[in-house]
Amino acid sequence: MKSENNKNKCGENLLDNICFDSRNPIYKSPFGALKSGDKVTFSIALPENSGVWYAYLHIRRDGDAEDKVYEMFYHHKQEGRLFYSVEITPDTGLYWYAFSYKTEF
Repeated sequence: MKSENNKNKCGENLLDNICFDSRNPIYKSPFGALKSGDKVTFSIALPENSGVWYAYLHIRRDGDAEDKVYEMFYHHKQEGRLFYSVEITPDTGLYWYAFSYKTEF
């Protein structure tokens, strides 16, 4: 049984398996707001057996009509999970973000 206090808990099926915690530096660094010109790294973890071939960060500046999409790159494997990361330098503003992936299936 998984602990309810586990901040990094991830689902076991493909529909809820993207592990991400914006307050954990493993997944987003640095935490919180950025200064102009600062870089930020986003990482996600997916099950090793998920068949994921590509992972993406979708990010949209508040008020913009479309997302910018960044390909995330395989970073490492840990405890049966594949970590994908991308580092970006966003312009000043409030941003909304999400993740997606493509599988071999």
